[in-house]
Amino acid sequence: MKQIFNLKIFEDVPTLLKPADYVDILLFLINKKLTLRLAFNESKSYNEVISWCKKYKFHYIISKSGFMYISKKYLLAWITMKCDDSTYNHTLILGLLLGYPLCCSRKVASIGELEIDNYENELISNNSFEEPYNIINPKGYIYGYSFISHVPCCASCNKSLKIAEKAYKVVKQNKDNPKFSIWKEYWFW
Repeated sequence: MKQIFNLKIFEDVPTLLKPADYVDILLFLINKKLTLRLAFNESKSYNEVISWCKKYKFHYIISKSGFMYISKKYLLAWITMKCDDSTYNHTLILGLLLGYPLCCSRKVASIGELEIDNYENELISNNSFEEPYNIINPKGYIYGYSFISHVPCCASCNKSLKIAEKAYKVVKQNKDNPKFSIWKEYWFW
């Protein structure tokens, strides 16, 4: 039986998070991420996220470096944190734990973690992301209107497209809900 998106859980997400966090949370709630990682937020925001996790029985762990890892299984949150904190080359495995397609995780692993931003900027500036691939353009991630939370391996990545299509469908169905306003403003005006 297919699991239906639980709008109530998304509506209850705390409001003081970074815009990109909502992209990650949406992907987590539509089962496109095993674990989500939130970059450091204000203590008040983390406390609200902790309450949200407890209410919906999600497991979380906060690393010494301030990242919060959330999963439906505690072990996955813990493994993701340990992997992320590792000094060994962990880019490929971390990408998979965070729900990125294998091809995209391999691409980022091949260029190196320190070059992700340069690769993303080059990918965006050198490609037009023609339909239907316009929904995998990562440029809107930090602003909260992207449908993926990773840098695709190429501008026509079908694995990224599958993720984005599912997120797009949920957003389109809920575009008039205030929690989806950033996506609505960009995609459905």
